[in-house]
Amino acid sequence: MRVVLAALVVAITLQGAATARTLDEARRVCLDIDHNDPAFAEACGQVIDSPGVGPRERAAALNNRATLSADGQRALRDLDQAIALAPDIAKLFNNRGLALLTDDPRRALADFDAAIRLAPRYLSPLYNPYNDRAQAREAKGDLEGAARDRALMGPLFEAASRGDPDLAGPHASGLRSWEPFILRSEIAAR
Repeated sequence: MRVVLAALVVAITLQGAATARTLDEARRVCLDIDHNDPAFAEACGQVIDSPGVGPRERAAALNNRATLSADGQRALRDLDQAIALAPDIAKLFNNRGLALLTDDPRRALADFDAAIRLAPRYLSPLYNPYNDRAQAREAKGDLEGAARDRALMGPLFEAASRGDPDLAGPHASGLRSWEPFILRSEIAAR
């Protein structure tokens, strides 16, 4: 029995050692988007909890962990914290709006409004706050408002589909900008 317990302790210790990572490794997994890593949420948690991590980087890690979370309430808490840390990043508002869309379209609409106000030209084929806002309007019964939003997005969608640059920094169009994740390169641009 003692041999079995000792072997179990060694196995757990080795497993823990295998998943332990430096802060730089955690940043790579969480903020350079290695979201296929099985320890993605753990790496984001390490970035979130590490002293010396700035507010924008912490906000990005909170956003990224929330994006893959199966726990809707935890995701909302993470996004609320992220917005408090970096209220100038449009993706944070858009992602929280998406998390709220089904249960609270009124609050979701306010978040989509904020995302569009922060980055009115930030749109791409798979990241579309105008379409998301249109869905929130539809959920509230505002079909005319939804139609207006979809009309607004037409020219922006075409430009984003071509890859036309619009802004620099965390609202830039281009490779991977459509993702709900926030990359380290995006937060460093400010």
